[in-house]
Amino acid sequence: MKTMKIILLSIICFSFLYAEEEKKPADMDALLAPSDRLEYGGYRILRICEFKEGVVCKYVVSKNGINLASFPEDNAGIGNGVVLGDEKGALHPDFLKTGLIKLVMKKLPEIKPVLKNLTEEITIEKKVITGDSILSEISAMTSEVTSERSVPLEPLAELVFMSYSGGAHCCWDYTVYTLDPEFKEVFDSYAWGTGYGVSYADLDNDGTQELIQSSLKYDYAFGRPHMDSAFPLVIFKYNEAKKQYFPANRQYKKYLLEELKKIALTRVDNEKEPWMSPLIMHVLTYLYLGMDKEAWELFNKNYKLKNKEALKKDILATISKDPVYIFLSAKQK
Repeated sequence: MKTMKIILLSIICFSFLYAEEEKKPADMDALLAPSDRLEYGGYRILRICEFKEGVVCKYVVSKNGINLASFPEDNAGIGNGVVLGDEKGALHPDFLKTGLIKLVMKKLPEIKPVLKNLTEEITIEKKVITGDSILSEISAMTSEVTSERSVPLEPLAELVFMSYSGGAHCCWDYTVYTLDPEFKEVFDSYAWGTGYGVSYADLDNDGTQELIQSSLKYDYAFGRPHMDSAFPLVIFKYNEAKKQYFPANRQYKKYLLEELKKIALTRVDNEKEPWMSPLIMHVLTYLYLGMDKEAWELFNKNYKLKNKEALKKDILATISKDPVYIFLSAKQK
């Protein structure tokens, strides 16, 4: 029997570990869609288009007749909106999408007991002494106890906007707003220099989804073309105190290192046709994680071209201007 319990316990433990390793983020874009009008929780989200040289559209969020925000605020210098096509050609509605997704766990306020009609009538009426104990008959304190708690309705989902410039490799912008208990921007990919699609998963099982994107700060960096550029993953965690998403790679080291294993590391030793992105991806991921020693050991071991020291200085100079790396490094100090 004891052996059987140990086996069952082991199976349960391994099942939890397996579930953790197999946790796959969901694609947020699959839940977004072009929409001319969306109304939810008293909010009105309207797509407005202007016909100038082309078709420029934006979303405007309002409540009780008051405009709260517009998206995108500015896109590649074309003003407040995103180009969807021209008047004669086909429109591209997929370049501007919106949707409602439950990302942030809404916590109920604590129950506060309220005592009413309190009367204290504590008197000892009699004591009966027996072998090991004293039996007392006490008239207990009498009171009417109630509780007060404002129980909210089903939590409102977060409002997500996505725009795409239509360029060959760039640019995707995402903004997320919470609607309850207040309208507030909680994530802006442009501010962090991240792009491509957004995936989400509750990686730490706290009820709130983490957002996962790729940094675009190293596209065409270090003299490399787009196809040989590195795009390190960035995990954003919701900060309950500041009501905003911030980079949090160093809290999810295990997950990121597992993801990094999917990128086969190759040695850079061909001067004519160097293939650098796998090694640069590993180095940048390690630097994001604060694993500087491991990053440069890996670099020295696998980079065999003559410009090794110059490239290292270039990597350090570039990453020092990366808002994600700046934030992660400041948090470690």
